Amino acid sequence: MDEYNYHKNFYYPLLIDLRNEINSSEYETNSKKYLDFFLSGIVEFKNRKNKEGEWICSYSPLRNERIDKAIFVHIPFTRKLNDFLREALNEEKMISKFSPKLTETDKQSSSNQQIRPTSRFLNFEKSDLVDFYNLIDINNLKQLTLELFEFIEHEIVYCENYIGKIDDTQKDLVDLI
Repeated sequence: MDEYNYHKNFYYPLLIDLRNEINSSEYETNSKKYLDFFLSGIVEFKNRKNKEGEWICSYSPLRNERIDKAIFVHIPFTRKLNDFLREALNEEKMISKFSPKLTETDKQSSSNQQIRPTSRFLNFEKSDLVDFYNLIDINNLKQLTLELFEFIEHEIVYCENYIGKIDDTQKDLVDLI
């Protein structure tokens, strides 16, 4: 596939779908929309045992499976958000808020590859996502959101200009013949 067809038939539609997917959320702010697009809950991992033989747990974001569709487009932004959320989840205020809501993994029904059979997890309801949003550093999340949205818009404009320029060149070439 040449670069023109790649941009016209694959990359540009993928960017439009990604933008629409993120914006389809019912939340009013871009930060909440991005969080809703990326995050579906919390996973607890048992890392190691301490000297008393108790498990030391860490918490990680449970990512939505829908992010996989266009992952190569937003992977740098997704990694930053994942790291930011992992740090936020391991703060005491998060652990005390959400730890009681975590449920044991049902080994038969767990389809999400992030959830290990020994993990506990929480799939967010709308109220949980709002509570989570209110407990994190909003300024950092807004910056991460802004970076992603600017990147998507920049790439869409670039693709539109590129496709338009090639289409015009092809028309001019046909006119010469």
